[in-house]
Amino acid sequence: MKPVWSQRLRRLRMALLISLSGGFGLLGGCATQTPIMHSGTSASQPVEDELFQALGGLEGIENIADQFLYRLADNDKVVHFWRNSNIERFRTQFVSHLCDLSGGPCVYEGDTMEAVHRGMDIRQSHFNSVAETLVLAMEDLHVPTAAINGLIARLAPLHDAVRSQLEN
Repeated sequence: MKPVWSQRLRRLRMALLISLSGGFGLLGGCATQTPIMHSGTSASQPVEDELFQALGGLEGIENIADQFLYRLADNDKVVHFWRNSNIERFRTQFVSHLCDLSGGPCVYEGDTMEAVHRGMDIRQSHFNSVAETLVLAMEDLHVPTAAINGLIARLAPLHDAVRSQLEN
């Protein structure tokens, strides 16, 4: 028998599927939330770089986040890290963070990676499994390999902030 939290994540997965297909799911409101955008830019100042565009812009990043969550629900190695998480908030923050990191018009204003992962004792195998899940999600969506590599390169510096954050 699977743990209750795993069953909940699977129900969230189904709710997300329903909300994205136009139904009314648990995450329906989240799918339409707009990340915080950069202010003080003009039409002559591009705020989006090539990686953001290669990922499909904000819509593409939202699709990546959704596909990542679908795959994460089936990843028994790491799904337990999300058992007490607010999946709606996670999705919103993840989209904002990926948008910001990829050079899009969003500003990630969530907690630091150290704070988010404190006390989780994330091992290298966990980190690798989450990274692989993200790559597979992007491959599912036919994101170009160069864009996948570009995003992973921008996420790589966060490795030490995520791994082995013990209680302080």
